[in-house]
Amino acid sequence: MGKSDLSKKAYDYLFERILADDYTPGTTIVEGEICAALSMSRTPVREALQRLEADGLVYRIKDIGTLVREITYDDIIEVFEIRVLYETHALKSCVKNISEEEIRSFERRIQALDITSNIQERYEVDRDLHNTIMKFCSNLRMVNYLKTVNAQIEKFRRVSAMKPKRLSASQEEHLAIVQAICNRDYEKAEECLVYHLDEIKKSVIKVYRNSKII
Repeated sequence: MGKSDLSKKAYDYLFERILADDYTPGTTIVEGEICAALSMSRTPVREALQRLEADGLVYRIKDIGTLVREITYDDIIEVFEIRVLYETHALKSCVKNISEEEIRSFERRIQALDITSNIQERYEVDRDLHNTIMKFCSNLRMVNYLKTVNAQIEKFRRVSAMKPKRLSASQEEHLAIVQAICNRDYEKAEECLVYHLDEIKKSVIKVYRNSKII
């Protein structure tokens, strides 16, 4: 396995453990423990930690080490403000240019979700829909900046899923967005998208407040 592959393996391992709250905010990540767990040297682990720091999930303190960063109320507000601005901007082009086949495929995927669908399936539909909207953004700076907060978006996606009622509500909201896009109705699609993102934001804030994280 090459150096870059080892770094990605370490990153994926730490990313999943942080998002699963195996490493809670304030926890010190011990490089030696990660090296032992993954049977690799310190270099790829350090590279993975540097990437996680750039993602806003960890931070370093001199002479102490790398700690898991606590996500704050301001983080939530700022990330969702960015998402609304960027995704509604991209939505204009998406409504005009997405193929009938691609958007109908999303409609079928959303309608196929039922009580037997696991959380991972729902994650994937949510992530794929929002990524597809952003795919039509012609502003590469927007696309690249959104990638820098992608790790926090993924964290919020999982936090929101902690509320079971939120999963079924998201399904209905996704379907409303997709149907408006199918009708090439930008104003309705924008209204549905903004409402959906606002509902997720409120859900995330509620979960964090109940857990006394913020």
